[in-house]
Amino acid sequence: MQFHLFLPQMRMTHDAIVDRALAAESAGFDGIAFMDHLAPPMADSQPMWEAMEIAGWVLARTTTLRVSHLVLCDSWRHPAVLARQVVSHDHASGGRFELGIERRHLCAGICQRLRIEYGRALVGPSLGFFLAVGLA
Repeated sequence: MQFHLFLPQMRMTHDAIVDRALAAESAGFDGIAFMDHLAPPMADSQPMWEAMEIAGWVLARTTTLRVSHLVLCDSWRHPAVLARQVVSHDHASGGRFELGIERRHLCAGICQRLRIEYGRALVGPSLGFFLAVGLA
């Protein structure tokens, strides 16, 4: 059995997040998961770090901890850029990055308010589309 810690990357500095990740690693946790939101849920005024950026930050400062996200929303990222980020994190960390991705139709309703608020249309086609049709 493996144990992973969910650590929302909000209301903390980068150093505080790394301190918690190192504590989880010392305590024997197998992995840590962040979230992927443009703003903290129900806490828009609070600071929050970008999902892939904080993953890279933690991967560079830990040695055994696997790093992932509860799920990445593929409609916010161009598939080629996301693929490059995933490969970069995975190779630089010695295979410790894990990808969890949400297909566009699942996050479209949940994230609609944020896309409108931040002026972001869906990028297309999504990585989820390529995975679904076997082209990725």
